[in-house]
Amino acid sequence: MVAAREPFPYERIVEELRGENLTGRRAAGERLPSERRIARSVDDLVSRMPTPQEAESLRLPQGVPVTRVLRTVLDAQDDPVEVQETIGRPTGMSSATR
Repeated sequence: MVAAREPFPYERIVEELRGENLTGRRAAGERLPSERRIARSVDDLVSRMPTPQEAESLRLPQGVPVTRVLRTVLDAQDDPVEVQETIGRPTGMSSATR
């Protein structure tokens, strides 16, 4: 029998890491400076209405939702190595759409 796991605390981790430099891409199995290996990533996708700043930055017409992708990169012990938050316009919608 497999023990149930607590939900991963994505929101807390994002808040803790805000302002940190989290840019760059790594492949599964790549060694990190601390010798930890990336084992997997978990993506959490949510569609929601944009904030006024997001709607302006993405040039979205009123009533068009954004998609938020929160990717958590985990090592072999399921400890977070990196968290990436991306907020974007709907697929197929060019920036010229008004």
